[in-house]
Amino acid sequence: MLVTLGTALSLSVSPVAHAQSPTPGDTPTPTPSPFCAVLTPAEVKAALKIDATIQDSSDTDCTYADYVTAFVGVDVRVETEDYATIAPLIITDGKDIQVAGRNARIETDGALLYVDTDQGVLALQLVGSAPTGVDAATAMESLGATAVGRLASIPLPTPVPQITPGPAPSFIGDADLVALFPKTIAGKPLQIESRNSDEVLASIDTTDESQAQTLQTLTTALGSQGKSMADLSVATAFSASGGIEALRVKGADMSQLGPVLLPIFLGSMSEPLQSSAQIGGKTVTVITSGENSIYAYPKNDVLWLVFATDPDLTEIFTNLP
Repeated sequence: MLVTLGTALSLSVSPVAHAQSPTPGDTPTPTPSPFCAVLTPAEVKAALKIDATIQDSSDTDCTYADYVTAFVGVDVRVETEDYATIAPLIITDGKDIQVAGRNARIETDGALLYVDTDQGVLALQLVGSAPTGVDAATAMESLGATAVGRLASIPLPTPVPQITPGPAPSFIGDADLVALFPKTIAGKPLQIESRNSDEVLASIDTTDESQAQTLQTLTTALGSQGKSMADLSVATAFSASGGIEALRVKGADMSQLGPVLLPIFLGSMSEPLQSSAQIGGKTVTVITSGENSIYAYPKNDVLWLVFATDPDLTEIFTNLP
């Protein structure tokens, strides 16, 4: 689900972050891992009504998405946690169902599905928001049933030993930045994740050419304004219809620095067009590619990037600083 040094360096899963994925034709498509046999792009296309292609994959994970015109997709993965523990812990607003004869739990809005299988917990997570006319829960249940039927035939790494579940990994983050986020959207609490500069740098794979290049570009951009990576922190949050991501450069004037940073986050968008709009009482830059829009809003030392639709969109901007 929206997308944020987190955006440019893929430090979080969000609709906005995925706007940075390569547009077809920009770079060679990575060879999908064997795990991607769990679903086909055609099956995802039929369920979600998007032009899905395989974007990223590993031995236990595969993302099928349309980052060119829709910024929508589904991430399918196998997790090693105990189903009985993780399902109710993570999916608090959901219901227990059966998927292909297996115990499963799905979020009320269909954004996340967990299925208990012999190979581990099968997770299907919606990236972005389901297109108009598509029932997310129905689509995810259908894809989940298909994936369960194939999972046993897919080679998986030797499972790591089960660890007694404990508190989720935490970050020190930037409490001042987190405090600027809305507390709720559409009556539901926002889950906000924040990382300080050290945590951001620790998350970057400098052996990955794309991430290393983005880091260098960002460092140069910050240096041009007398700032460095030590001044930077990021935070992300998600609503039912999209995501909010914030990039803070401590002490900077984002009205000046924001235009320098924005191309880093939008460089892979297909022919983005920019315009100005008033949303929730704020003057916002609207970046449009195809039928989709990202909303950029610099305020003090924070650059806000929002990917959402109304009514959440207006509520988000009404409650931003």
